[in-house]
Amino acid sequence: MTTVVRTVSEYLDNIADPKVRRLAKKIRSVARSAIPEASEGIRMGIPCYSVDRKYVALIGDYKNHVNLYFPQGAKLSSDLLEGTGKGMRHIKISEDSDIDNPRISKLLQLATRNASSK
Repeated sequence: MTTVVRTVSEYLDNIADPKVRRLAKKIRSVARSAIPEASEGIRMGIPCYSVDRKYVALIGDYKNHVNLYFPQGAKLSSDLLEGTGKGMRHIKISEDSDIDNPRISKLLQLATRNASSK
């Protein structure tokens, strides 16, 4: 039976690997601090941050890392972003030091400005 999570806290607490759980919780803290005006919730089954009902960022957990997704990342300019899709880009976070980059907060703020200007 699949457990349905309703809150971001529930989602993060259910990440099995302690390291990945810690990374996800830390990136959540960065997102909440960088974009306090964003709504936080579970969308598409993962934690999502949105402004004016437009997705700004999502957190996805994997076996050994966490991805911070930017749905409109192709419109952002940063060497932190990976991906080649039409719109989505992500930052792969494998270590605490990957999160301790102030450019992540600035990128979240830029993504928020881009989303709210549409």
